[in-house]
Amino acid sequence: DLLDLSRITRGDIELRRQTLDLRVVTEAAMELVRPLVDQRQHRMRIVHADTPLWVEGDLDRITQVVANLLANAAKYMSPGGEIVLRTQADVDDVLLSVSDRGFGIPVERLPEIFEMFVQVKSVLDRSDGGLGIGLALARGLMELHGGSLEAQSTGLGNGSTFTLRLPLE
Repeated sequence: DLLDLSRITRGDIELRRQTLDLRVVTEAAMELVRPLVDQRQHRMRIVHADTPLWVEGDLDRITQVVANLLANAAKYMSPGGEIVLRTQADVDDVLLSVSDRGFGIPVERLPEIFEMFVQVKSVLDRSDGGLGIGLALARGLMELHGGSLEAQSTGLGNGSTFTLRLPLE
């Protein structure tokens, strides 16, 4: 992840763009995180749009971002929780959100959680936290795709929702 983030910062990352059905991305990402979700005894609920949602992007990189969001939801929630992945169209964009009922993020920390090496200590104490690189990488990859990544939480103990937005193909 650190190497990828360095490549993004230097502008050295090359995307292998193709037209993708977002369902293919979500299925690949869920397969990657299934062992962690099962280990933590979480339930995953998927709510897809009624019609296929097409985006142009690098399958591996978008899958990496979605898998990161799902893994974070699994890590930062007590065992037995529920993760909800939702896809929908929004005018000219596709939205994919990952919501959990986990530890949440203090509202005052939301603006900084996409910075490198930033971690919420009170949340980290209750999880198998990483190095604070994944969200910075995820946002950088979404921006390279012409999209964005945002986080919402009403505070500690209230879970969180991460929403990525990509242009609709």
